Amino acid sequence: MLLRPATAEDLDFILKLEADPGNAQFIGAWPRAQHLAAMAEDDIRYLIGMLQDQPAGFAILRGLTTEDRSIHIQRLVIATPGKGKGRGFVHALVAHAFAEFDADLVWLHVFQSNTRAHHVYRSLGFVARGSSPMVRRDGVGDIRVRMEIDAADYAPG
Repeated sequence: MLLRPATAEDLDFILKLEADPGNAQFIGAWPRAQHLAAMAEDDIRYLIGMLQDQPAGFAILRGLTTEDRSIHIQRLVIATPGKGKGRGFVHALVAHAFAEFDADLVWLHVFQSNTRAHHVYRSLGFVARGSSPMVRRDGVGDIRVRMEIDAADYAPG
């Protein structure tokens, strides 16, 4: 999967994915104005995953300007989950974070009930590093797990 920077023109796609009822249980959602403000911040990068010249997902990376060189994948959404595209997208994001931003660590939060995402992250070398109870956007209680991968443990390819 190829990555490209997202622009304001991509917000309809991003907002549509955030509003999808299947995503509400696993991801946050912001109004257009909050996305526009975040896109203007130096510490944040929006990326679109492209397959055959079509957007297949989006991600928000944070921590680009922090001294600890720790990149947070704040949001990650695939347009058509369950079709085998997620692993390639996460792999591309992690490779991008390590190469483009010279990160030492890439981390994210994932709900325990999101077993498909857990499988993808573990298959790429992410490890769980803590958890806490949290109420999802759909109102259901769940466990939020922090998963991370260290640059030294990352195996590209």
